[in-house]
Amino acid sequence: MSLKIDNSRLIIKRTIIIIFAFLFSALISRLYFWEKNYYDTYSNMVRATNEEVDETERDEDDKEAYKVCPSCIRFLSIYDLDIDRALVRPVGLTKSGAVDTVNNIFDVAWYRASQKPGEGGTSLLNAHNGGPTKTGVFGKLYTLPIGSIVTLERGDGEIFNYKITENQIMPLAEANNYMGKMLRSPEPGRESVSLISCAGRYSTSMRTFMDRAMLRGVLVERGSEEDQEATKKVKANEKFKSGKLKNQKSKKSSKKQ
Repeated sequence: MSLKIDNSRLIIKRTIIIIFAFLFSALISRLYFWEKNYYDTYSNMVRATNEEVDETERDEDDKEAYKVCPSCIRFLSIYDLDIDRALVRPVGLTKSGAVDTVNNIFDVAWYRASQKPGEGGTSLLNAHNGGPTKTGVFGKLYTLPIGSIVTLERGDGEIFNYKITENQIMPLAEANNYMGKMLRSPEPGRESVSLISCAGRYSTSMRTFMDRAMLRGVLVERGSEEDQEATKKVKANEKFKSGKLKNQKSKKSSKKQ
């Protein structure tokens, strides 16, 4: 007689494996597209890799020609990072609601809904850490030591010096949750500045860095020795660069004659 083999258990087992494989694949796909949408939505200050990014370095002529309203931020300087009078441009929000940034990797963005220097609140600024081939103005921001001075110069020439009191590297999701604090002073009642840039590992699939450098600092007491010393450094550097530029123009004029 013939013996029949009951393979129903095998069929059920295979069916269960197929269902689990399908669900696992669906979950992975879901997570990927959710993550992509998340980073597309919230990853401001992305290290751009497209042709629209401007990697043109600013020279003294650019700085001399750049003008803003008297109370607006014109320049940012951080001499501990060799940042000398980077152009500061106002920005708003992107369509997704993230703080926008500037196109040129050597410029700095000031969020226009935050405060201006001298208004007693917090000025929020961000910039690229780099482009496809060059390091940006905030390329080394994450290395800035506590106690370093960040200088903002307004259109009317008035200078405001801020001492860094906080420098944190945090994952993008955590950084977004921290944005509320970045719009407030680390010391209630004191005017402050907040700086943001990309840091950490770069994700080619998401086209952004996975971390953010989040720095905060408070206004140095106006007229204090520390304030005067920092201001002297800025003024001396401006005078030197301005004199150097005039000499270059004078030499060019002489050659033409």
